[in-house]
Amino acid sequence: MIPARGVPHWVLPSLFASFHFSSLMGLSSLFFSFPCSWLAVHVSLAFPLVAGILFIPAVANLLLASFTDPGILHRGAEGRAELVIRALRVKESRFDLHWCRKCHYYCPPRTFHCPCCNVCVEEFDHHCKWLNNCIGCRNFRFFFLFVAFLCSYNVVILASCITYLVLNFHQAYGAEKICAIMVTIPAALYLLPLLVLVGSQASFITLAKRTFELKLREAGRANPFDLGWARNWYAALCAPQGPKYMVRAAKPKAATCRSRKASVAQLDPQMSRLNTASAGLSSHRCPQDVPGQGRAAKADAKRTWCPASPERKANTAMRGSQAWLSGQRWRMAEEVRTGNPKYTSAAEWSRPQPRSFQCLKF
Repeated sequence: MIPARGVPHWVLPSLFASFHFSSLMGLSSLFFSFPCSWLAVHVSLAFPLVAGILFIPAVANLLLASFTDPGILHRGAEGRAELVIRALRVKESRFDLHWCRKCHYYCPPRTFHCPCCNVCVEEFDHHCKWLNNCIGCRNFRFFFLFVAFLCSYNVVILASCITYLVLNFHQAYGAEKICAIMVTIPAALYLLPLLVLVGSQASFITLAKRTFELKLREAGRANPFDLGWARNWYAALCAPQGPKYMVRAAKPKAATCRSRKASVAQLDPQMSRLNTASAGLSSHRCPQDVPGQGRAAKADAKRTWCPASPERKANTAMRGSQAWLSGQRWRMAEEVRTGNPKYTSAAEWSRPQPRSFQCLKF
């Protein structure tokens, strides 16, 4: 009997966020198809226009908040132990940089470890299960705009459905009336939580606070990040986004490849006459390195200097030094065995002599 494999930890949160998005799109489709279309024909075109203007940015900010990097920081080296307690000052307020035992580094101010994602996020606010993403410095504005537009859109939907039901109170229950009731019930249930969420986030922006800091900050301590309500709102919604640290992790490898090509391109053209070599040769390869050309490449490349790559030079120098050192050790052992030592100390014979390596000639 084959044992059943465990469900990955990311499946259930992803399904919950997908259900949230599908519910929003499904209820919006019912609203625009039945009660909103009836109101546009019999009452006014303002109902679909206002609802559409609020619906589009709500969905756009939902997607941006879900798929934008919240400000995840790189992990430190595993096994690195905590050394000293470090602190810094922000407007004469002392902040102790706490040591993250899972990421192995000192966290900057307002940076905390998310237990759901198992990463440290800069300016961590909270982990939103509705979006299946952390809310940090890079996607906080999208989250707040999503909640604000969704709350306004919910108010418009509820008002439109109530208007439709009042105007069609004496009619029999049909498809349009049943769909209007199906949209009205969740809109009424979500209205109060959305209003509380928008109000709390607006107060946090005004006071330059974060949700996760409420249970950590000491009572009566001044907030050094408070710049005034106007500058706080500008910093939260209009200031440039912070750097995306996870993208920079792939840049050193690309930079290494570019530096290798640049170092080969900067070789002295007088020492390299590759233009007279065979067509299959590259600017940083010797003829024997080209597969499938072998002796023909050697015959065509006679009396032609081929510059070796920096990696090949380093490998050749290392092999030469190791061969010279092993030879010196063998000679030392032979001289000790025969009783005719030539060197007075081990450091003298174990030190490799300087050698110069030039390009190979074929």
